Amino acid sequence: MVHAARGVMSGYLVFPLQTLEAARQWRSPSAGRLARLTARELTVLQYLARGHANKTIAARLQISSKTVSTHKTNIMCKLNVGSVVEMADYARKHRLL
Repeated sequence: MVHAARGVMSGYLVFPLQTLEAARQWRSPSAGRLARLTARELTVLQYLARGHANKTIAARLQISSKTVSTHKTNIMCKLNVGSVVEMADYARKHRLL
């Protein structure tokens, strides 16, 4: 206990390992899904959630429409959503817009 008190007084955070593990497991499962997205998939998700069409996204990102479509499919799988509407809701819930 003295060691923990000295650590806190020195500016460190002190938590029992069980508490840290419980906090890690408590995180929302959907937050973990978001971490699976690549940076490009996250960008495409944001454009899709704002209502942009595949062709518009492709032009802005200088990639093909087919690549955007592939990203969209991958995003839907990784986030476990079934439509662009669900994808947009997910993006709003996680403050990606």
